[in-house]
Amino acid sequence: MLKSYLKTAFRFLLKNKTFSFINIFGLAAGTLCCLYILLYVQTQFSYDKQHKDANNIYRVTTELALTGDKHHSGASSPPITPKMRADFPEVINYTRVVKTDLLGAKQHLLRYKEKSFYETGALYVDSTFFDIFSYNFVEGHAAHALDEPYSIVLLKPTVDKLFGSESAIGKMVNIDDAYGKHDFKVTGVIDESLGKSHLEGNMFITMKSGGMGKGVAENTEWAGNNFLFAYIKVRPDADVKALDKKFPAFLNKYAGDKLKQLGMQKELHLQHVTSIHTTGGYEIEPSKTTDPSFLLILVLIAILIQVIACINFMNLSTARASKRAKEVGVRKVIGAGKYDLIKQFLGESFLLSFIGVVIAIPLLWLVLPYLNNITHSDIPFSVFYRLPHSAHVDSPGSRYRFGCRQLPCLLPIGFRSSEGY
Repeated sequence: MLKSYLKTAFRFLLKNKTFSFINIFGLAAGTLCCLYILLYVQTQFSYDKQHKDANNIYRVTTELALTGDKHHSGASSPPITPKMRADFPEVINYTRVVKTDLLGAKQHLLRYKEKSFYETGALYVDSTFFDIFSYNFVEGHAAHALDEPYSIVLLKPTVDKLFGSESAIGKMVNIDDAYGKHDFKVTGVIDESLGKSHLEGNMFITMKSGGMGKGVAENTEWAGNNFLFAYIKVRPDADVKALDKKFPAFLNKYAGDKLKQLGMQKELHLQHVTSIHTTGGYEIEPSKTTDPSFLLILVLIAILIQVIACINFMNLSTARASKRAKEVGVRKVIGAGKYDLIKQFLGESFLLSFIGVVIAIPLLWLVLPYLNNITHSDIPFSVFYRLPHSAHVDSPGSRYRFGCRQLPCLLPIGFRSSEGY
């Protein structure tokens, strides 16, 4: 019986080519748009979920009140996380990141032999960076990659431009920028195949490199100098809420007198690393964030597009039904019952829908590069990405700012020393 229904359905599709094409193309186009939007939303929620211990990684954020105004920032002061590691048994590791783009050094001239070009996206990081964050190492190894002074890990596209097909490990790269001119030894090459991170960088330079690294190491300012991004890794059994409640006493112990002297109020908070990309409200961020309400709107739009495609399908099928009255009559005469006719027409509808979806998936794969170019996105084609179990949406309870006395010429106005505010 099923074979008979399918044979009849195929005959009908071949006999009514225009009707079939319009219905199938409409469903395929609607499904393609719906899938692309859902892939985009899924990608936005997948940031930083690839890290091995993502559930235990948190960013230290700052809330600063000065002259009645509150400022919220994803950055914090240099000495905070090292002291957290020393004072709190819940904290088992930490790393700090300085994004040079935010401090006035956007362009970095890279030289290797006769090749030279300007690159952006340099991050100064602690040697523990790859112990906390997971990246795929194309060359080299994550362990101890940044232990040596003046060592650097490069992103694969940067390596391709600089070395071509040569192995990059052990080679010396000269970098000339606002921090001076130095030679760096390449100790690793990474790519983003594991997943995207809110820390967008093409170069990961160890803090043990003088200049910016030396400034961070020697910085003892607790009140101001909130110019770097600090992350901690806690024990799996740690009570993060209880840890957060210890911060007022912790901050008062090391910065209480200075804060009173400056008339400032400062609070520290923890933000789950997987929520950073989809949480707004911070004045200083390493990269652009996405509003989760915007993503919800996109999901609703995707559903609406698919519903419209289905309504269009039903309208065309209904309009065609009047022309099939003779066929229905003939089938009833030869013994077809009510439910037989229902099964036949439902079978044709399911077949059209199935063909539309089957066409939409490879079509999406073909047009994905063009859609990414239009939307300025880099969405991979994968229907196997794990959807997030939950979205950690933190309130902007962690916050802001002011500069570095040791590096006044490198910091924009928003980062100037809190004493000179």
